[in-house]
Amino acid sequence: MNQLALGGAERQAADVALALARRGHTCVFFTFYGKLLLAEELEAGGVDVVPLEAGRHYWRGVRDLARRLRHDRFDVLNSHMSLAGAFARVAAVAARVPSVSVEQLPGDSERLHVRVVTDVTLNAAAAIVCISHEVRRRLYRGTNWYLLRRPPVHVIHNTVDVAAVRARVGDRAGVRKTVGVDADAVVVSNVGRFHPQKNQLRLVRAFATIAEAEPRARLVLVGWGRLEDEIRQEARRLGLGDRVVLAVERRDAPAIVAASDVFVFPSLFEGLGVALLEAMAVGTPVVASSIAPITEVVRDGREALLVDPRNEPMLASATLRILRDPALAASLTEAARDRVEQEFSLDRSADAYERVFRQVAAR
Repeated sequence: MNQLALGGAERQAADVALALARRGHTCVFFTFYGKLLLAEELEAGGVDVVPLEAGRHYWRGVRDLARRLRHDRFDVLNSHMSLAGAFARVAAVAARVPSVSVEQLPGDSERLHVRVVTDVTLNAAAAIVCISHEVRRRLYRGTNWYLLRRPPVHVIHNTVDVAAVRARVGDRAGVRKTVGVDADAVVVSNVGRFHPQKNQLRLVRAFATIAEAEPRARLVLVGWGRLEDEIRQEARRLGLGDRVVLAVERRDAPAIVAASDVFVFPSLFEGLGVALLEAMAVGTPVVASSIAPITEVVRDGREALLVDPRNEPMLASATLRILRDPALAASLTEAARDRVEQEFSLDRSADAYERVFRQVAAR
């Protein structure tokens, strides 16, 4: 993994590691650089965290990672993220340890040099896990790894630890107070990196329409990233002032979403979307992009309202529709809760990862 920030990929990898540790497996989490915000939680759950301190020049960590893999006689290396995964696979080859590569994003969404490195090193993996059918489809379409060798490919959806997420939910008024929002406000929330992929700028523009129709409306954006200043500037340009709140690097994102009236997930592309699953788990009605693989998770009019993420009026209209129709909001919430419990629970993915790791280790 690159680092242990608060993103969905990091959250998913940490949850699976913790689930496997509870089943008696020895798990060690290696990071190449950066933040270690989930380290305390992992270590409390019996998962060691080892920062390689390689910086963004990943190759500096390859030798140390390979040495550790050989010394501790690991059975499998599970790699995540594009460049970190590529260099981790190189270390696994050097240490003669089989690797399982988890592909998080559609292959053709990466920059060219990342795709080239991924193409070459994916062939060193003993198996590949795609977090959605859409990622698998675009991996085949967008890379050339299959020209050399074809490792087995498995689809294991991202999931969520439903009980743990719900345990993080706090007092609604108290949580709102921590982000500077009144108890009686109408709150629209979003969770994700402040990045063009997550489409928060369009969401802010759509919120201008929502705010005009609903004077009590507030938009709370939970995340971090390079577009933070641009989002703040856009809110000021639209005259929204303190009606748009940026909650930066909050560990209590599920609690903030649970204290919201609508969760909006307008990503332009996704691997799957852990924040979406968390919103479903805590019982907040959802407006989301009508893109694959979100359509693998929710169905329009049943678990969520799905819209074109580039259409700001549609984003605003769907959000207002939920806010104005309590019966619709309740119906979406109930169906979403049932679906995440039945189809996207952590136990399902932990079972699947355990099977793949056992197969790879046996070979």
